Amino acid sequence: MEVLILSLLLGVLIILADIFLAGIFFPLGFGVIVYGVVYFYTANFILSVAAFILTSIILYFFTFKLVKSKVSGGEINIKDILGLSNGVGVVIKETKDGFYIVRINGEDWLAESDEKLKKGDKIRITYTGVMLKVKSL
Repeated sequence: MEVLILSLLLGVLIILADIFLAGIFFPLGFGVIVYGVVYFYTANFILSVAAFILTSIILYFFTFKLVKSKVSGGEINIKDILGLSNGVGVVIKETKDGFYIVRINGEDWLAESDEKLKKGDKIRITYTGVMLKVKSL
């Protein structure tokens, strides 16, 4: 009974942590829960570990297959993931070091531009990486 409760708690914690982290730990959290349930009913460690591994692999496969199918051309588009797919925004302010704070879809982002921009200029994203690259419209 303790293994079941512990695995359920650990699995749920991993899944909850996954919401705030990279988004890749859900299959492991679910696998831990399956491990606990199988161990509770069979008391067989090897069978429980096999269920954990199998569940995690299957969920990873289907999760990444689903993500890949939802993205155009089968490639991950960072603009879609970040909700920047329309790529249009406005300059909020220029920072002291020559960068810009831009607002896109109600969120503020740090951006750089090869063009001189001023507050209120409408912009379009030209590149998404560690920092957005933008140009005026």
